Amino acid sequence: MDQKHEAKGMAMPDMIVVVANQIRFRRQVIEQRMWYPIGLDDDRLGALRWIAFYNTNPVGAITHLAKILSIKPNQNSRKYQINFAEPFQLMSSIRLDPENVAILGGHRYSWVQRLFEAKFISDLKPWG
Repeated sequence: MDQKHEAKGMAMPDMIVVVANQIRFRRQVIEQRMWYPIGLDDDRLGALRWIAFYNTNPVGAITHLAKILSIKPNQNSRKYQINFAEPFQLMSSIRLDPENVAILGGHRYSWVQRLFEAKFISDLKPWG
């Protein structure tokens, strides 16, 4: 457990939420089942078990989730490649709060249990 989570008495987040436009979603998520390149905090690598996908416009919601199979260093960089099982579509998409018009920018860490209970992206906060 890192110091931030240890102080709060929480386990490390087990899920990463990444942001994908339609082209990247189709190519990397559906066709290749890998997400790259991505900068990750080294101390979180052992805790990550799930990857969730926020689809940008026109969708504007987290729509899919996948089990992480492996996380490998990307050659010649300090970034990583996340390989995952076939993503499955969530029963209900998790959208931005109705009064919140801002987009989700960049990846975030959270817990998969919160995802299953969430109606809105703010339900995943505080970010891990």
